[in-house]
Amino acid sequence: MTYWNAIGAIRNTLSKEAVIVNEGSGTMDAGRQILNTFFARHRLDAGTFATMGLGVGYAIAAQLHDPSANVVAVLGDSALGFSAMELETAARFRLPITVLCINNNGIYSGVTELPGPEGKEPPKRIPPTALSPNTRYELLIEALGGKGFVAATPNEVTRTVKEAMEYAHRNRVPTLVNILIETNSKKPIGKAATAPAPKL
Repeated sequence: MTYWNAIGAIRNTLSKEAVIVNEGSGTMDAGRQILNTFFARHRLDAGTFATMGLGVGYAIAAQLHDPSANVVAVLGDSALGFSAMELETAARFRLPITVLCINNNGIYSGVTELPGPEGKEPPKRIPPTALSPNTRYELLIEALGGKGFVAATPNEVTRTVKEAMEYAHRNRVPTLVNILIETNSKKPIGKAATAPAPKL
């Protein structure tokens, strides 16, 4: 999957009343273009200054503000890394937040495997934007007291996002869907930047 069809599948699953938290580079850029919001204060993201690390905290605040709301945090894997341990706070307070981790194994782009020799020595020449490939974020949420899911196709995204939200509210625990996308999925660019130049 790419950012586009992964986040498009998320959009097709959410109700108009969902509160959307969105953080990350490509993830937030695509989310701003694809995820619709219909009510004031139902979309929270990093804003103009692109502050990182606010995703899980914003989701906690939104869920505390309205305990019955469907709060969905759509975060890139790097963005999740800034505040992932706050998922323990969500579990401790039994907050039914659903985190959707758009996982491309990196910051902007990732790698499918770490370069370098096998064995005990650390790998050489790891790109500075790479994260560990195939990190099991769905297991992290389970270690902290929630429930994890994995999705690798648009149909799986649609099914698991719905299942994760229902599970979260039924059991009053946070859930996380590890959504696997291409490691080199291109960062979305706004329409203005891709429009053809006017003819003079």
